[in-house]
Amino acid sequence: MGTLIKTGYTFLGWNTATNSTTALASSYTPTTTITLYAVWQGNNYNVTFDKNNVSAAGTMTSRAIVAGRPNQLATNAFTLTGYGFSGWNTSANGSGTAFTDSQIVTLFADTTVYAQWTILAPGVPSAVSASAGNGQATVSVTGVNASISVGAASSFTVTAYGANGTAAGSCTISSPATSCVVTGLTNGTAYTFKASATNSSGTSALSSASTAITPAGFVVTYNANNGGANTTATFNSGTPLRLPLPTKTGYNFVGWYSESLLTTLVGADGASYSPAGAITLYAKWAGITYTITYSSNGGTGGAVPTAGSYINGGTAYPVVGNTGSLTKTGYTFSKWNT
Repeated sequence: MGTLIKTGYTFLGWNTATNSTTALASSYTPTTTITLYAVWQGNNYNVTFDKNNVSAAGTMTSRAIVAGRPNQLATNAFTLTGYGFSGWNTSANGSGTAFTDSQIVTLFADTTVYAQWTILAPGVPSAVSASAGNGQATVSVTGVNASISVGAASSFTVTAYGANGTAAGSCTISSPATSCVVTGLTNGTAYTFKASATNSSGTSALSSASTAITPAGFVVTYNANNGGANTTATFNSGTPLRLPLPTKTGYNFVGWYSESLLTTLVGADGASYSPAGAITLYAKWAGITYTITYSSNGGTGGAVPTAGSYINGGTAYPVVGNTGSLTKTGYTFSKWNT
């Protein structure tokens, strides 16, 4: 005799009917040739509902079923902030058999079904603010928190608009960052900014416009350090300045420095310069060196002193005496003069 098996059922015995739910007595006397059919009874099982996320809220009780009989799954009672319920699956990762909510199913074993969650599309950003830079703007975006109706954003797209409403540039913010920089703007032109939120389920509508801002160039002040009047220039992003050449009588220009102590050289005259912000540059000067020679002016004897030098702006040059014992017939040496 074999051992019959039917998944999800218990063998009760035999019967002459194919659809009987009861078995014949253990002792049976047929009156003709006959076929006996196995009688199976569906086992009792449970369907367990798993919320499939530790952050999900709600509870659901298991549902008793009988193998082989159609049974309706319970209606989902779980919620997960920022996500929508998309059905049940016999595998937590969704790779098993999928069921819709409240679906009528026929099962043959204890079964756990796992809630499947799909992130909701994000909401429209709640606030957009901008600060002006040089040919650019830094834009901050505040997203809408995830709820039962909207999902969290994974990124934001910021678009700049000129006064005529034409898009003039954009940048992208990837979470968890909250700001980005829109470049390529025109200094002196007003711009507003709008943002949309995006995640794997979609993109929101555009936000309300930010307050208008106007990018402006950086002002560079040239402090001539007593070499004439101070001047200024405006640096517009992308267009380097050419450092000017100041003049000061008796001095040679050394270069422009970034601080008044004149220790950090920025560049000489004619150099290309792109500052990172508004700044004052200071001119550095080097006094011209003058050679001082002595003439006997008609002297008839002796020798003139050795030539000396003087650096303009430095220590005064000490004029020597008649160190070479100059003489001139009929005269007495008095002093030197230019």
